[in-house]
Amino acid sequence: MTMFLAALPVEGSTWLCQVNGGAVKPLAACPGDQRAEYVISDDASALAVLESDGKRASLLTIVADDPWLVPHLPFAALPRKCRGHVVTTIDGTLLVGGHGPEGEALWARDGAGCNGWQELMLPQALRQTGKAVDGLLRADQRLIVIDDIVMPKWVLEYEILGGGTFSHVRTEQLPFHTTYERIYSAAIGEPGVGLLSHGINHGTVSHHVWILDTELLTEIRHSSGWSTTRRKIDGRKPSGREQAILRARALEFVQQILVVACGPRGMIVADVRRSPAPATHGRPGKIPFRPFRVPALKTVTRLVVPRPISGDGLFAVGKTADGTTTSVWVPHDALVAVTAGT
Repeated sequence: MTMFLAALPVEGSTWLCQVNGGAVKPLAACPGDQRAEYVISDDASALAVLESDGKRASLLTIVADDPWLVPHLPFAALPRKCRGHVVTTIDGTLLVGGHGPEGEALWARDGAGCNGWQELMLPQALRQTGKAVDGLLRADQRLIVIDDIVMPKWVLEYEILGGGTFSHVRTEQLPFHTTYERIYSAAIGEPGVGLLSHGINHGTVSHHVWILDTELLTEIRHSSGWSTTRRKIDGRKPSGREQAILRARALEFVQQILVVACGPRGMIVADVRRSPAPATHGRPGKIPFRPFRVPALKTVTRLVVPRPISGDGLFAVGKTADGTTTSVWVPHDALVAVTAGT
């Protein structure tokens, strides 16, 4: 019988939990500070942790009984003047993406006789001061790496060779939607690679939700929200959908449904299959977002998909009216009903 797991808030801390739909059973407290990031491997066999403001990371093995979490790679500091933005684990290897003295950087640790950090090769022509890696996603035997800021931005593909080794096979330039655009959240699912980004151009602040084709790594869907300091002059006010996108915090996929956490605006959801196909002149199709309120939460800041992925729903994580951080189960059927307008 498959055990589904999620890292969820429990009484002020993050716990590894066994989940069955909305039923949550805390198993073990997760190590790490209050701002730590937690990622469970796709097969639910390991937990990666990034803490200390992105300066330390560790990897734990998930076992089938108490104590549930067993240290595999102890906490270790990243190299000097380096900071991690994202963490993941692939086949027993701990991966951290972020920035170092020369710009974007990617580090790996495994248990094969060497617990030190090994820096993965990035194309030197891409590396610029101020740039960082802000997305690490697995697609079968491919690792997809997302570059976060400063034009041009890139998406890199590595072949997963096993044994903690990765081979760079492709680099594609990402489209841009505004100046000073930064990618700050990434997810992968059946419809493609989902990205959130924001930027500013002459007083106009914009946030963008977009989807890349997983194989071609080209943009196929896009939606945006923007607000301008010229609003008093031109009389423009952002629509409800745009206001939600302007507060977007994170995104995930549940089967064909794209879910975006939008802070005090709750969530917005879209069945990507119903998005129109890209026009003949090459513009990506629109994302038909609809609002989704989570009544128990005053604000939604994170989304957690249990591992292994079953597609039956996700947890919305945020604060209640009294300021308590908690999680609420959102089933796939509820998402489908909202996207269908029922």
